Amino acid sequence: MTYAAIFDMDGTLVDSFEAHWLSWQQIAKENDIVYTRDMYNNSFGRPFKSIVELFWRRNGSYYNPDGSPMFTDEQMKALEYRKEELYRVIFRENFILMPGVESFLSRLKEAGFKIAIGSSGPKENIEMVVDKINEIMGRTDIFDATVSCNEVTHGKPDPEIFYKAAEKLGVYNYECCVFEDSDAGIEAAFTACMQRVAIFKPDCQYASLSKANRKIQSFDELTIDYVTKLIDSNDFVPY
Repeated sequence: MTYAAIFDMDGTLVDSFEAHWLSWQQIAKENDIVYTRDMYNNSFGRPFKSIVELFWRRNGSYYNPDGSPMFTDEQMKALEYRKEELYRVIFRENFILMPGVESFLSRLKEAGFKIAIGSSGPKENIEMVVDKINEIMGRTDIFDATVSCNEVTHGKPDPEIFYKAAEKLGVYNYECCVFEDSDAGIEAAFTACMQRVAIFKPDCQYASLSKANRKIQSFDELTIDYVTKLIDSNDFVPY
């Protein structure tokens, strides 16, 4: 049997929470929008456009008095580009891996796992993170595939990202274990009929992660034997 690990990126492989928060704060300020920490906490893991439409308000509404949306599609794209550009500048200077990531990735690779990243972030963010991890680990063979928001029509909690990651890896969905830190991501993995390990942060109580098979605070808590047995126990019907 083939085994595959699919990782969310932000909050799972890397601790980019504050870098994203700072970049969101900046673009909200530039657009005269009140975007609170609680709103940010509850939106983490969702696609950019979904966050803006759900949480950004002027005079209590996302829509203008004439019924048109606050931002046109072109303005939304420009806004997202600006936000992610700010994020990359901030995070490059303070790059942080989540606890135990380096060792866990090495152990997965040595055990023959296929490894992918499935992230709601743009491909430029994923490329930056992959380059930094390659640099830290001194190797370039860790990740066999990546899927970004640029490659899918529907973001998490839709399972499309994880289906596409499995397709790129050449594996069935029931051969995959997904590592996530958001409810949207765990829901997407559940819908995709993949096993689920959640990265739980006690100081960030915005996610219940109730559909995870297991919650951890560090990848050092996991053995490869546990992950393979978890995948072996998957009784979902293949797609």
